[in-house]
Amino acid sequence: ISIHSRGAVDDVLELLPKRINFIPILHWYTGTTQQLTKAIELGCYCSINLSMIRSSKFRQLIEKVPHDRLLIETDAPFAFSEETYIKTLEMINNQMTDLYGIPIEKLFFNFKDILTK
Repeated sequence: ISIHSRGAVDDVLELLPKRINFIPILHWYTGTTQQLTKAIELGCYCSINLSMIRSSKFRQLIEKVPHDRLLIETDAPFAFSEETYIKTLEMINNQMTDLYGIPIEKLFFNFKDILTK
C-alpha cells in the first residue's frame, strides 16, 4: 500500500506496527532521517521520483534508504504523453546510476520482490 505521510510521519509510524498486514510504501517520503530509520525497521519501502532526485534535501534521504527498499514512482503526475513518461523513467535511471550506482533493473526487482511476498 502506498502511503502519503506528509505532515503525519510520526502518526503513520505509530500505527504501522499495530495494523501492518501489508507492505507499506512511503510515497514521496518527507520525514526526518530518524523517522526513516524507524520506517525501514518496520519494513517500509520508499518510492522516489525525478523531483526528489533533483532536490539536495531528498538526495540526502535517498542515500540513507537501503537499496533493496527503494522503488521508482511511476505515476509521473506531470507526464502528459507516453513519450514524457518514458523520458522521465530514463532520467530517473540515469540519475540513480550516476548518483548512487544503482541500475534501474535493481529497483524493478525490488517491486517484483514485493509482488511475490
